[in-house]
Amino acid sequence: SALFLASSVPTLLYFRTARYVGFSILLTIFLIYFYLQIFADKKWKTTPFIIVAILFFHSMYVAFVGIALGILIHFLLNRKKIRPENTSRVPRCAIIIAGFTLPWLIAIFPVFSHISQFYVSTSDLVDTSFSGYFKHFSGYLFQTNNYIFPFIFLPLLFLKNLHPYKLQIQLLTICITTHLVVSSTHAIPLHQYVAGVFPLFYILLAMIVTMGFRKGFWPPALLAGILICTNILHTGPLLPIKKYLQNREGSFGTSPYLQYASLTFMREVQLSSVFYQHLYQISHPYRGPLDKILEFFKTHGNSSQTCYIDNESESLAFYTGMKLIKGNALNLKSPPDWIVLRGDQRNLDATNPVKRQLQTLIESNPYREIVLDAPAIRINNSYEIQIHQFRSPESSERVIIYQRMGRPSSNL
Repeated sequence: SALFLASSVPTLLYFRTARYVGFSILLTIFLIYFYLQIFADKKWKTTPFIIVAILFFHSMYVAFVGIALGILIHFLLNRKKIRPENTSRVPRCAIIIAGFTLPWLIAIFPVFSHISQFYVSTSDLVDTSFSGYFKHFSGYLFQTNNYIFPFIFLPLLFLKNLHPYKLQIQLLTICITTHLVVSSTHAIPLHQYVAGVFPLFYILLAMIVTMGFRKGFWPPALLAGILICTNILHTGPLLPIKKYLQNREGSFGTSPYLQYASLTFMREVQLSSVFYQHLYQISHPYRGPLDKILEFFKTHGNSSQTCYIDNESESLAFYTGMKLIKGNALNLKSPPDWIVLRGDQRNLDATNPVKRQLQTLIESNPYREIVLDAPAIRINNSYEIQIHQFRSPESSERVIIYQRMGRPSSNL
């Protein structure tokens, strides 16, 4: 299971980009481990479980609720297998955890509705209705099958060789299910929201590969290599469905959701090796639009100057020290020294206030246009495996930089 997790490209991307979801991947393992100690024929030490639970909640509370709910269900189903002394320690443990988590949850609860409203305002595809939960749950299953655990292996969990591990398999499957269900409340089913169950899936997968058949060393090793290096067992069974849908192209009516889901299915269901692509990326320099923009400002910009950029402004501010101006702060009295258009506002027109203000600023001030040899893409790269770029991106459109003349520039 450690090998599967260490070679999991989605997991590696989260850790490489220092995403906070990486904590949920590690803390899930510790929380499950310390919980299982309650079944031992000795006194259950609650302190490690309490500390991990509190840290888990404050790093990713939705994921924690999903895993904690699974642990609670498993405890209720198997409480007769636990020593009475250990069972009596559970209420005290729950009270301490609640004392360090519930006040924060109550304080932030009013914000939840605003988060949903924000996502709804950004796209017509965001569905916050009751049916949206099923869409999100289906989306998680689809992504997990393609990149983490091939669901054609699920029947193998009932193999006779795995019967001695029934308690552990039951815990893992319950926690996975509750985590996916709780995470379906998110407005957008991003794969990072269910990263906490990655190690649980990999434990199940390792149990199937190593203990399910017991055919010596080489058959499990070969199967593990196929699972790590290819996706033939993940997406292979979906290829007939893809072929069927290709023959029925255009039969999804006018529903934007069905059309987008169909496009996603067609794009994702194909034989490939993300492991090889990841090896290629870490062995070759990646140069996205932000990388080239930063190179430009190292020789042309000044840390005392002001700049507007339509995407990833925080990164530009961090690496250059320039004062970044937000779109709603643009005004004619103090035009920015630099304007960088690479994504959301690149094609200036009168469709929104920010574009109108940018167009007015450029027309009313002595700006020099510079076409940078960099693809006009709104993000440098993504940590989400479905849209991550493993090779330097290309585009026929280029980043446009406007320099306000009349002020000297110098190296940062």
